Amino acid sequence: MSPLLDMALLFAFGCFGLAQLCCLYRVVFAPGLSDRVLALDCMYQSGMLAMLVLGIYYGSTNYF
Repeated sequence: MSPLLDMALLFAFGCFGLAQLCCLYRVVFAPGLSDRVLALDCMYQSGMLAMLVLGIYYGSTNYF
């Protein structure tokens, strides 16, 4: 793999980690139940995309 792709994948993984933290904050401090449900849905989606990025980074099909 090229070094540029490695850096891009690590950057994407960091962005998904930051998204997870922001959604976790929203789950804990949201004013209503619907906001918490949407934050959990966002956490699920960013978690799945982080697994996809890990699969690409390690070159494994087990993550797919």
